[in-house]
Amino acid sequence: MEYREDSVSSRSNVEQEGKQELKQEEKQEGKQGNGYSFLTEAFVEYMLLPADCEEITALRRFRNEYVRKLPNGGALLKEHDRTALQIINIVRLLGIRPRYFIYIYLTIMGCVNKINDNENERALAVYIEMMRYLKRVFNIIN
Repeated sequence: MEYREDSVSSRSNVEQEGKQELKQEEKQEGKQGNGYSFLTEAFVEYMLLPADCEEITALRRFRNEYVRKLPNGGALLKEHDRTALQIINIVRLLGIRPRYFIYIYLTIMGCVNKINDNENERALAVYIEMMRYLKRVFNIIN
């Protein structure tokens, strides 16, 4: 399918296909929040890094030791899980991995640097802004 950003019908078809894939993935996983996200795909599959690379390890530690313990941490993580799967599906269907996965990779590297410098609050702010940007770009509402 050819995608044109000004094409409403193409966008609608892509969204429907993405939602169907999302439902299938959720059924196969049995639940959301299994730890696999566009971060893993961007780092492991697209950037060809190992699944236990330093960056993914730092992000998992950040998620478990910082974000999860925040008063709104559970809600942030649930929103991330829902949004990440939608982003993956749209990016795959549109065949635009390079453009967005490079953006995600560079943004996440900035977050990892902040995490390593013990600037967790700033790392989270940058990450949330990236998620908001991607939600706007892909018109994701949740």
